[in-house]
Amino acid sequence: MCTSPRFGYSPNQAASSALRSFLLKHGFLRRERRRCSSERVQPIHVAAQLGDALVLELLLEAGADPFVLYQGQSPLEIAKSQNQEDSHSDCIELLVSALTVTSELV
Repeated sequence: MCTSPRFGYSPNQAASSALRSFLLKHGFLRRERRRCSSERVQPIHVAAQLGDALVLELLLEAGADPFVLYQGQSPLEIAKSQNQEDSHSDCIELLVSALTVTSELV
């Protein structure tokens, strides 16, 4: 495994750390009573809303469902609604690609 001389850890460790930080920051690692997934926001929705393409890509690679709805909206719809002057274009591209690949597998 290659390590980054600048940071002293591998790219996978950096990605894992970035994802863990995101999940902690937005309250997804807290122990709380679970509700039906359609009734609660999921990390993929928050990443899409914030335009965080790195976290979104990591979530998709980890198996996050690009079709899951929160309050009737998919992550793609959320990213599109927040897109100002292409601020969320990377997220939109990732989600379109994920939806296309997932649809082809079905």
